[in-house]
Amino acid sequence: MKRLLIFHPALAPYRVDFFNELGRRFNLKIVFLVRNNLNQGFQQEILLKNATYSYEYLDQSITIFKRRLNRGYWKIIKNFNPDIVFTSEFGASLIGTWSYKILHRSTYKIFTLCDDSIEIFNNCKGIRKYSRSFFYNKINGIICVNPTVAKGYSDLGAQHTIYFPIIREENSYKNKIFSVRHITKDYIYKWNLAGKINIMFVGRLATVKNLDGLLLTFSKLPVEYKQKCNLIFVGEGTASERLLKIAQELGLSKNLLMVGKYENEELLAWYNIGSFFVLPSLYEPFGAVTGEALMAGMPALISSMAGSSCLIDNTNGLVFNPINENDFLNSLISMIARSETTPVDGFIRSNLIQISFSSYMNNLENILNNSMSDATR
Repeated sequence: MKRLLIFHPALAPYRVDFFNELGRRFNLKIVFLVRNNLNQGFQQEILLKNATYSYEYLDQSITIFKRRLNRGYWKIIKNFNPDIVFTSEFGASLIGTWSYKILHRSTYKIFTLCDDSIEIFNNCKGIRKYSRSFFYNKINGIICVNPTVAKGYSDLGAQHTIYFPIIREENSYKNKIFSVRHITKDYIYKWNLAGKINIMFVGRLATVKNLDGLLLTFSKLPVEYKQKCNLIFVGEGTASERLLKIAQELGLSKNLLMVGKYENEELLAWYNIGSFFVLPSLYEPFGAVTGEALMAGMPALISSMAGSSCLIDNTNGLVFNPINENDFLNSLISMIARSETTPVDGFIRSNLIQISFSSYMNNLENILNNSMSDATR
């Protein structure tokens, strides 16, 4: 079994299946760079409960220009002696991994995980731009969550560019979605959601998510549309009080339900309720909730500035320009017109993503194994 070492920020729910499957196919060790996500914390003990890999934390760090830089990469690489290393983006973990390989003439292969949307790829600036320009053709591959970004790196001359969107393993995920239907029914009864078109957002309530823009656009809907629709925000964040105030000023207090933050089974139960999911972000490297919603069978209205817009086709939703008011409004109307009201027991729906987690994983495994016989780098 090949020895795979991964340097990664704290574990998030949308990476559990990806890492666990890698753990089944490789002798995997993950080194988490922080104990929990800085923008949005998750219950780490639950996420790591069934880990198929060994893991530890790289707690040594220094702060330079308000940036936290971990120390200790070389020691971990030396002790684990990997065949392959995954790093995070084009930052310190890649610098540490590449410099050790060069100075010690090691033969392990380096791949980096890149979560960029095409907007971020095209508008990269500052230190990240210089780091990206230096490394993209000096490492063995870049694993991208967006196909256009993968092509962009390929056109630049990267050795391997691999498209692997952030999605769940479909069979186990669908079983989980079905198993929480009793919780779904409780939510529908508690919030009086049956018979309504429930438009759902899941994530941080932050300015960058453009939820104030969503409220403003919703306020412009015809009266008959507003009367049959709810906006459900599942999450918490710094913008919550401002959003409540905006809703009140726009006369939408009865339409907006801010239900708070949910995790694990309690979160999955919401995916059986939404008539469709909306992600109106102005900046969004990917937007993992898009994949979760689609795989639960919920159509999605996704900002063109979100990397996860690549998951939308003619059958499962729409992509819109969040800074074009007419496009935003017309897209919202179109989604409402084609949506069903929430049943008393919640929806029972099929996966709306026509791609397979296992096929992407097989492709990744083949590329990683083949890279070991490539002596050019």
